[in-house]
Amino acid sequence: MSIQLPSQLTSCLNLVGIPWPDIDEDQLHNWATQVRTYADNTSDTHDAAHAKVKSLASTTSGDAYDALSAGWESATNTHMKDMVSGCHLFADALDAAADVVVVVKGAIIAALTALAVQIAAAQAAAPLTGGTSEASIPVFVQTAQTTVQGQLANLAQQVIGGLLQAVATPLENTIASAVEGMIFPGIRLGSTTSATTSTATPTTS
Repeated sequence: MSIQLPSQLTSCLNLVGIPWPDIDEDQLHNWATQVRTYADNTSDTHDAAHAKVKSLASTTSGDAYDALSAGWESATNTHMKDMVSGCHLFADALDAAADVVVVVKGAIIAALTALAVQIAAAQAAAPLTGGTSEASIPVFVQTAQTTVQGQLANLAQQVIGGLLQAVATPLENTIASAVEGMIFPGIRLGSTTSATTSTATPTTS
């Protein structure tokens, strides 16, 4: 279960004036699991297809099979492996992001707990100090606010600006390259075949 702000600290969070980071670390871990499952399923499907293509060698020969085999080897040895590897990297980043969320939430709770203790102590001492002890409460609030802001900035930098973006962009490029590599060779092969056929066709006078 994801970490939630203890209800007794709600008033302190309101004093600080900064919202609780509404990021579910459990959901991030779930997404990581789903991405890994997708990668594993893709790898299993690919392995089955690879075995099927290889089995054709015993019953099929000729230029068509050679072209199929060459294209498949290219996709197998580079593009498909890159896609699966990219998915696992992205899943690792999601897990790392979830860990950062846990650390940040814990630090915010610690800062708010310290603020609650400081406010309670200042208020308890008020009768003995003629209320002057309560003059320090705004300073306590400002200190907690600075701490919480720093933790949220750290969260944004590591999760949004760092961990996920550093992996999501290479993954996007990997998928684009893989799709291009698997599609365009076929198009080029088709164009080459058409050109060869056209050249080989005799002309009549």
